[in-house]
Amino acid sequence: MGQRVAGQPGPFHRMVGSLLGCNGGAAVETVDLVGPDSRSRTVQSVFGPPMSSQNSRRSFLGMLATVTVGTVACNVTQAPVPTAAPSDSAESILNAIWIVGQVLGVYLTQVTLYDRRTFILGPETRVTRSTSATINDVHAGRSVVVTSSRQANGSLHAMIVDIDSELVLPPDLGQQPADAGRLATSGTAEQVSANGFVVRYPNGSAPISFGSDTRWTTIVNAAREELQAGAVVSVHLHGSQARLIVLRGPDTLPGSTV
Repeated sequence: MGQRVAGQPGPFHRMVGSLLGCNGGAAVETVDLVGPDSRSRTVQSVFGPPMSSQNSRRSFLGMLATVTVGTVACNVTQAPVPTAAPSDSAESILNAIWIVGQVLGVYLTQVTLYDRRTFILGPETRVTRSTSATINDVHAGRSVVVTSSRQANGSLHAMIVDIDSELVLPPDLGQQPADAGRLATSGTAEQVSANGFVVRYPNGSAPISFGSDTRWTTIVNAAREELQAGAVVSVHLHGSQARLIVLRGPDTLPGSTV
């Protein structure tokens, strides 16, 4: 059996150095938790010559303590790899969806629809109501949410156009999926004509046509107490939480999915 040269790390010392995550078992500046003093010093009992036999037990405990404390010391020197976190707006768009249904019941903060889908009311949930409007109520610069169906040629045709009043904040800008395979586009109206307009949102825009089958509404604020069993609602969800609820009136029900 060969002898270890004094001052060189042996197998156990190399193992401890490996556990510490330090190159080659180099000495680590740490605190001797079991030694005669508590001053910060370089640990020689792990990486230097072996201790005398009478201090073997203390040396072993010191090694264990060094593994625990030294691991922190080694890891601190390793620079973390930066990762790009998704922006709040990107995450909200990915998690957003529009659904429509009739309220079966409201219990505390949970709303159940007749189709058994449920969602949660939170502090940020806004309740609004749709009122009748016409094409003359939309003009360039107005905030709108347009529920569209995709035509055979890939173009979008408006089923319902919700015009946000000045007192109602628009939902997430952009495009989100809606019930029945439709698409909800939220943004600012541009290039308004008798046959369609362009809805602009961050990083994009969508030309949308409309016709005699397009429904027009204006969205106004409503009280949360108006959300009761029997109400027909369009709901903008983030996960399971409602961000915007639109109570649909009798004049805006047909064709509405938002």
